Amino acid sequence: MATDSSLRNFPCDPARSHIPFTDDQIEQSIPECFEQQVRAAGDRLAIKSAERSFTYAELNQTANQLARKILSLRGEGAEAVALMFDHGASVLAAIMAVLKAGKFYLVLDPACPRERLDYMLADSGARLIVTDGSNFPLGAELARDGRQGINLDEMGDGFSSDNLEIYPAPEALALLLYTSGSTGKPKGVMHTHRSVLVETRNLTNAWKISADDRSVLYTAMSFASSIRTIYCALLNGGSIYPYDVKERGFGALAEWLCANRITVWRTMTTTFRNFIATLPPDRTFPDVRLLSIGGEPVLRSDVEFFNRHFPPSSAIAHGMGPTECFTLCQNYILQGTQVEESKLTIGWPLPDKEIVLLDESGSEVAAGEVGEICVRSRYLAKGYWKDAERTRAAFQPDPSDKGFCTYHTGDLGTRAENGCLTHVGRMDFQVKIRGFRIEVSEIEVALRAVDGVQDAVVIGREDSIGEKRLIAYFVPSKRPALTAS
Repeated sequence: MATDSSLRNFPCDPARSHIPFTDDQIEQSIPECFEQQVRAAGDRLAIKSAERSFTYAELNQTANQLARKILSLRGEGAEAVALMFDHGASVLAAIMAVLKAGKFYLVLDPACPRERLDYMLADSGARLIVTDGSNFPLGAELARDGRQGINLDEMGDGFSSDNLEIYPAPEALALLLYTSGSTGKPKGVMHTHRSVLVETRNLTNAWKISADDRSVLYTAMSFASSIRTIYCALLNGGSIYPYDVKERGFGALAEWLCANRITVWRTMTTTFRNFIATLPPDRTFPDVRLLSIGGEPVLRSDVEFFNRHFPPSSAIAHGMGPTECFTLCQNYILQGTQVEESKLTIGWPLPDKEIVLLDESGSEVAAGEVGEICVRSRYLAKGYWKDAERTRAAFQPDPSDKGFCTYHTGDLGTRAENGCLTHVGRMDFQVKIRGFRIEVSEIEVALRAVDGVQDAVVIGREDSIGEKRLIAYFVPSKRPALTAS
């Protein structure tokens, strides 16, 4: 099994051009780091999608104009701004605009149920929704009760494209990531400029990300995984290639990856597995040097697929990264490695992330014993938006050093003598389906609200090929009973 300490560092061509992301950079703001890339090479490609492309200079100019429009409506000061776009280049320009205006953002997926969108807007307190022409009708419906809306496609050129020079403090909020909630309501995880930049530093230096990299943006913008792709690319001069798998499916993906010479591909395990199953035996991806795969266990068969379809110089990066603290640990698997165990380990902690395994009494367990995976760091999320009680329960300050906090993940793991971690499951009722962490109680709450349902329970269960799916059981409140459909 490829868990030897020699693989703690990502294997990379020593001649590869890579500029390390420094500790000084994490004490800046995201707009400052981005503008450094604009000054370095403004004509370099930043984003290429089906809808449009941006160079770094063009992306910067569009973001500056939109930032000024945001300020004209909302004035200066930190507040939440909601973004609602399809998967493409425009939402990335809007993200940078919000940060340049000194505000923080949340991404609304237009495909989400209306009730969830309404809740996220109300909970975040966002008074402004930025969207585009195709989503503006829905945005207008949501922008009630005094909310305002901006249609990026109709903004025009009436605002200056010069830099605003508004640079939030490193500890200022940058974004809210909404996850499932145990009470049936999503909870907003608060991340700062510093926590995003620490994640960018760790992965940039671990993966040797450079301006030569072309990264596919595959996961939804409202999902924590997208944060890694967006900032590792845009803060290192690389390029992002959004691919909307919901719209385009797997049919065109293989050819698209090759045509765009993608070098870094981050995806969920089940998605990767289902995609690979559609390929002919001779299909290869010669430009991919890194496959970052996670969200669920990576099996021996997944590595065998990787060995068959990816080049000899490539590697898998697999680890663990909850929304509340981003990437905790990582393991690297060289192409050609023959794996003996049924699933991969999740590796070793990244810089500034100390991992401890605790039993029910809060005592650290010995090597080989199962304990809750807890992370101690200065660089975690700030907690849950407007939820002090849940924040106190999950994020425990270190009494010996107020700069540190310990986050209890709710995941169970074991640690080998060499320090390598293995994930063994969840403590609570959360399950992961295709990489998405789901608290089944949220679904149970929704089911109980259906007319004709008295009670309901939802579980995660593996099917005959080992993939997990959600199964719902319900007790009818009237006859004849509801059908499954």
